[in-house]
This record gives sequence, C-alpha cells and structure tokens, in this order.
Amino acid sequence: MRRAKKARNLAAFLVLLESCFLFSPAALAEKIAEWRIEQKQYLSGDHVIYVTPGAIKIINKTIGYEVISKAPDWHVYAFRPDDKVICVVSRPAFYKDQEFQPVAVGLANRKLTRVGTQSIGGKRVDVFQSGLDEVWIGHFSGVKRPIEDLIVAYYRLDSIDGFLMKASTNGENIQEKGASFLSTEYKGRVNIVETLRITAVPFNSHDFDLPAEFKKASSFEQIMTSSQRRKHAESIMMELDVGERLGKKKVESGN
Repeated sequence: MRRAKKARNLAAFLVLLESCFLFSPAALAEKIAEWRIEQKQYLSGDHVIYVTPGAIKIINKTIGYEVISKAPDWHVYAFRPDDKVICVVSRPAFYKDQEFQPVAVGLANRKLTRVGTQSIGGKRVDVFQSGLDEVWIGHFSGVKRPIEDLIVAYYRLDSIDGFLMKASTNGENIQEKGASFLSTEYKGRVNIVETLRITAVPFNSHDFDLPAEFKKASSFEQIMTSSQRRKHAESIMMELDVGERLGKKKVESGN
C-alpha cells in the first residue's frame, strides 16, 4: 500500500513538472510562430514586418514610423520613435481612412484569375491576375484575417484571401489611376509591393510591445512625417512668405 501511494505521488509530481514545462514562457514561445518579412513599396520605401498568428508590426525603415495591431481588439497603433508621438484608431476607422473595403473570407479572390505559382523565401505563393494587375498571395499558418486585411489596407490595395507577397501593374495603369505625381516616370511593369525576404524567427512578445509615455498625435499625417522634416518644410514656406512681404514693402517704399 505504501509503495503504491509513493508511486501515485511520484506520477502526480511528474505530471505537474511536465505541465510546468509545457506552459512555461520559454515553452509557449517555442509553440508560437513568428515571421520577419522584408517588403518594398514603390513610393514609401523599405519595410520590415513582424507577423504572428495574433499580431502584426510594420516598420517603415525609409520614413521612420511603425504600426502595430494585435488581438483581441485589433486597434491600429501608429507611432514615431524619434518624435515620441502615437496615434490610435479602431480597425474600422483605419480602413475608412485608407479607403479599404473588407470582403468576407473566401470571396476576395473570386475576382482574380489564378495563373500559376511562384516561390518567395522558400514559401510557395499563388499568382493571380486581374486585368493589368498581378498579385502574389501566400499563407502563414494560423495568421488571422485582420492581419491579412491590415497589410493590404496599409498599402491601399484591395482585399485578398491570404497574405500579400507582391503586387504589380503596368506603368500606364498607374498613370491612368493617378496613383503618383511621379507616375509619368514609370514604364513597363511596376512592382507596387514586393517581398524581398521571409525569415522564420523565434517568437518574441516584445516585438509587439506598445511604446509608453508617447504624446498623442492629432492624426496619422503627423506620424507620417517627422517634426524635423515638417520644420524644414515650414521654414521654406516662411522664407517664401517673407520674400513676398519684403517685395511688397519695397514697392510701397518706392511709392
């Protein structure tokens, strides 16, 4: 009897020990997938994107701002580490600002024609066409639809079923849509968005931490441009304005 009791106690202890290991932060981190994706947008430049099944972080390396959205509320947080300012909006408000219309799961790709497959960073992607437009779509295990929608809304593109890997069109199409004041410079095929690299990385919850004690920005526009650049632009405008006032004074003094 005593031996049986000791055996039961030992078994219970081993189960408890195993559960502690399975649910420890290190063990949970191993079970959560995370990817680092490098993308380039033809106007806004280089981006590094971190994705897990329940969160996304977009870092614009060219302009210097970051965007985070994560479960459960999926609010969109945009902030500038240099100016220490942040803007927070709901997901529907962000979609409205980006002129994005979400489509029910399973319906978005019906307007596209699948024409083949390609590979990016060792990941298989499906290639679709619609008129002059071409879109490459991949899939990350467990990644939620709000993440897939947010990335295309961020780039001001249409809803798709899957994760955006590449979007291209004809240069003349850009000019017709008025997508860029530099559109006349684009000839032939233009990659609106392209994925340069995909890397599976160890899950790190701190990749999706929100900044503390940042000042509240009045709008996303304030996030898009640093205070230094705004001051530079304002100084140019002031110089132009001063020049006009000086010119008027000279005319008045001449009279």
